[in-house]
Amino acid sequence: GLQGAFRWDDRLLDLVSILPGQLTQMHYGSPQAALLPFCWFTTEGAALRTEAALFSLRFKTRGSGTLSQAFGLAPEHTFRAEAYVQEGSDAGTPHPLTLHFQTNPLAAMNAKFELLQNRPNPFKKATTIRFRLPEDSNAALSVFDFQGRLIKRIEGTFRQGLNEIRLDQAELKGSGVLFYQLETPTERATRKMILLR
Repeated sequence: GLQGAFRWDDRLLDLVSILPGQLTQMHYGSPQAALLPFCWFTTEGAALRTEAALFSLRFKTRGSGTLSQAFGLAPEHTFRAEAYVQEGSDAGTPHPLTLHFQTNPLAAMNAKFELLQNRPNPFKKATTIRFRLPEDSNAALSVFDFQGRLIKRIEGTFRQGLNEIRLDQAELKGSGVLFYQLETPTERATRKMILLR
């Protein structure tokens, strides 16, 4: 048998539909508050097939981010996610369920370098700068004032896909038009933002 619950960030994902597979609607509840419990058990020696989906969830994205951050198993204090086997020395012993996320190789090949507009813009207290990388890479984010003087520089190794860096107003001198530049060993892009005092 198995039991657990999926949870998702409803700011980033809208559940569109649930498609039955080996499990049907009697095995999972109605989704409520971005949570979907599921349960299956048998005493008749039936087994789930490893090559077939238990059921499928279809989502519509509402924002950007990684699926592994927006979707997962509910915390253990809510629903314990575990599976049981009927045979062998560990029959009836609970085994924790885990989720593994894989990158679509085609999507990874089509990933591109992109520096996105900061949000919010203009800003007073803080802003977030997001960027996409086609692969894991060293990168540097630099912020310049209107005369081209360096105000702030952040260097690091960032993951393939979408990354973000938050800047607080206290870290930045001056006000008005500022420029931010993202640089990797092979790419460079610059954008403009406005800091209000």
